[in-house]
Amino acid sequence: MKLRLILYLASSLIAISIVVALGYVFSNIVAYIIISIILATILRPFVEKLSGIQIYNIRIPRFISILLAFSVFLGFLYSFIRLFVPLISNEVGLLSELNNDLLLEQANKSLSGIEAFLLEYGLVNEETGFIINNSRTYFIDFLHDLDFSMLINNAFSILGSVLVTVLAVTFMTFFFLLEKGILRKLFLRIIPNS
Repeated sequence: MKLRLILYLASSLIAISIVVALGYVFSNIVAYIIISIILATILRPFVEKLSGIQIYNIRIPRFISILLAFSVFLGFLYSFIRLFVPLISNEVGLLSELNNDLLLEQANKSLSGIEAFLLEYGLVNEETGFIINNSRTYFIDFLHDLDFSMLINNAFSILGSVLVTVLAVTFMTFFFLLEKGILRKLFLRIIPNS
């Protein structure tokens, strides 16, 4: 009896470890599936309601109901983005209207105060102006080392990843909504009855 219990616990631990390891290795796909399940759960009542509508004794096909639900969801998402884009653009406009020379002067004044404090109490053994000179050198080196081709390459890479994510999540959500109860059946197969 004890041997059987130990074997059961060991096999359960091994199975859980394998599931966790596979979840980690395929974390992108697991994230896509989780997002798709959430979206399918949100859209399912709307799809069910649309599928139940009859026009001249003809029911709306399920795939059309799903497409309409996606359209409504995208409309809400578009409205939400449309609501916040003007706010963000106003903030960017305010930032662009700032007086850069005044900001630089205030930053130099603050850095000079910090530097005077550090030198006065002997916390550093540097000459006057070392913080501003080091900051200027660091900024110039940063601009010199900035590779615009790499920046553009990273931007396209991010755009491609976002596009793949959107397409994968949309595709999976569509089929989760199209196939009634596919997730429930899958979970019932995974989870034992006893």
